[in-house]
Amino acid sequence: MSDPKNFGKWAAVVPGTYRKQEGGDWVAEVTFGRIRHVRFVPGLGNGIYDHAVFRPGEIPLFMPMRAMRYGEKTEVRFTFVQRSDMSVDSFHDTIA
Repeated sequence: MSDPKNFGKWAAVVPGTYRKQEGGDWVAEVTFGRIRHVRFVPGLGNGIYDHAVFRPGEIPLFMPMRAMRYGEKTEVRFTFVQRSDMSVDSFHDTIA
């Protein structure tokens, strides 16, 4: 998970559409429709995989993400953070 190249293996992206853009962002068609850009927070490590997802031309929607090991299992949690400038409808449209 820690390598942005692997995002397409575990995220809701259409296989073969995930690719790196100039400037460091990644882009893919998501399985629930439309194109999304992905921006990773570099160098966090230790189970922290914070990133932002957004449509081209929009302000990124930040998503803190954590992977925590529990014995033989790993739990992954991530949160969609609604920006203060977003209406509820806009927020729901962005994550759906």
